[in-house]
Amino acid sequence: MTEIIGLDKHSSETAITFKFPHLNTISLIELHELRSFYSGIHTLEWPPLKKLEIVDCSMLEGLTSEITNSKEQPIVLATKKAIYNLEYMSVSLKEAEWLQKYIVNAYRMHKLEELALYRLKNNKILFWFLHRLPNLKSLILELCHMKRIWTPERLSSCEKIGGIVQLKELELYNMWSLEEIGFEHDVLLQRVERLIIFGCKKLRNLASSLVSFSYLTSIEVVNCMMKNLMTLSTAKSLVQLTTMKVISCPLIAEIAAENEEEKVQEVEFKQLKSLELVSLQNLTSFSSVEKCDLKFPLLEKLVVSGCPQMTKLSEVQSSPKLQKVHVEEGDKDKWYWEGDLNATLQTHFTNQVSFEYSKDINLVDYPEGKVRHGKFAFPDNFFGCLKKLEFDEACKRDTLIPSHVLPYLKNLEELNVEKCESAQIIFDIHESEIQTKISKELSVFPICKEWMLMAVEAF
Repeated sequence: MTEIIGLDKHSSETAITFKFPHLNTISLIELHELRSFYSGIHTLEWPPLKKLEIVDCSMLEGLTSEITNSKEQPIVLATKKAIYNLEYMSVSLKEAEWLQKYIVNAYRMHKLEELALYRLKNNKILFWFLHRLPNLKSLILELCHMKRIWTPERLSSCEKIGGIVQLKELELYNMWSLEEIGFEHDVLLQRVERLIIFGCKKLRNLASSLVSFSYLTSIEVVNCMMKNLMTLSTAKSLVQLTTMKVISCPLIAEIAAENEEEKVQEVEFKQLKSLELVSLQNLTSFSSVEKCDLKFPLLEKLVVSGCPQMTKLSEVQSSPKLQKVHVEEGDKDKWYWEGDLNATLQTHFTNQVSFEYSKDINLVDYPEGKVRHGKFAFPDNFFGCLKKLEFDEACKRDTLIPSHVLPYLKNLEELNVEKCESAQIIFDIHESEIQTKISKELSVFPICKEWMLMAVEAF
């Protein structure tokens, strides 16, 4: 697509005015050939605009190239007039640079409450914006190439015209270069209540033991390479936390680890009501510290699935309201209870090799299956609900999906392979009897809708 409204070459009008008196949302996303709203002479107005998304539109005239006042395109002029009424904005690097240079200048955008930024290369533009958004509540960063998130020293004092005191939600997606978030370094991040971290492979933990998360109510960590989420001293500060989810983190061994410099004897999660631990192949316990008493006075919902090495929640723990351990999120009928939490985990979840209820997993290796007739085999519904399967740099296999696993992927819809340097083969289908079984039952993945092979150099 090169333009939104097509030019009528037979029209006698020399100039057209497009007015949208009720338009409140514009979303232009990944339109790599889009050059203009209308290629003819025109003016454009959308004064009630509340939501603006311009992401990866690198050819859009005026927004992503050098301009002067005499050459400003109609889409630029229309956006300038509406920019201070926006409540939501989502832009990638080039659009953000344009906004910084030609629109926002030294003024604040008081009405903007949600901001999403994509493909930034450093912190400078990010914090330049943040200091102009006094009422920002939600910040999303995706595919940004930065090692840490806090105000850069080179941000001059004249650029810091205000601070954010309202930020409540921080979401980080596929920040592959991110090594630390920076809660301890920047006041702008310290009042976050809801935190989502997805696919940040170099991040080793949420924060140092010096950080206090006294405002945090919800944590969700998915597809990361952490060995632990936090230290016990940081966990002790989570007095407002109500929900925690840790999913598809293949290296994580425990959620809260001991800090050698601080001996913590008791941690009480006063408000925690829901805890989900899913597809964590190396997880042995919430905390392995023997002399630390973990208290969960309000915990009512515990989901444990695909955690074959988890033998206990902790050595010493109390959870008086917990009466069941669920094996699948959202299914009230699939649960176990043996009168005691650790007894339940040991009886039903230790050496659990079935991913029957897992819908989305990041797999480092396959558990050992039983050998039948000289071949590996799993229970019939081993991957019964699996729809999305991922492999990344943590996987050291040369064959990602061997022939004895293929027949069990009956409901697979999406396969992601990323940075698997050791991988040489995706599908091993050499055995004739397996090929026959696959062709009969699967027709070679009849519902697999999406394959993502992101590390081309690895193959």
